[in-house]
Amino acid sequence: MAAAAFARSIGLRDYSAFTALIERGHIAASHVKSPRTARLQWLMSEAEIADFRKRFVMPTMITQETGRHRNTIFAVFSAAGVKPFQPEGLEAGPIYLREVAMRATSNHLKKR
Repeated sequence: MAAAAFARSIGLRDYSAFTALIERGHIAASHVKSPRTARLQWLMSEAEIADFRKRFVMPTMITQETGRHRNTIFAVFSAAGVKPFQPEGLEAGPIYLREVAMRATSNHLKKR
């Protein structure tokens, strides 16, 4: 799957930030020439997508997994001090480390 298509499917609109994470080695993908356009593009295998989903999460993904509204998720993150993943100061949008984000979400659900 094209990395751009995967990024859109998980709710990420800023593909350049996603690409920067790939280029810096934080997200696995293969750089290949498109047979249709002859341009280089990033592709993600099913295994690479599964690895991304194990390590990272986005509010859209949490909404799908928990049924919670995205505004609730952002409120939980704010209250728990959960910040987006920003390696070397790179602002890549609402990509969070899964372990941290899901711990905060789980703790919030336990309190209810």
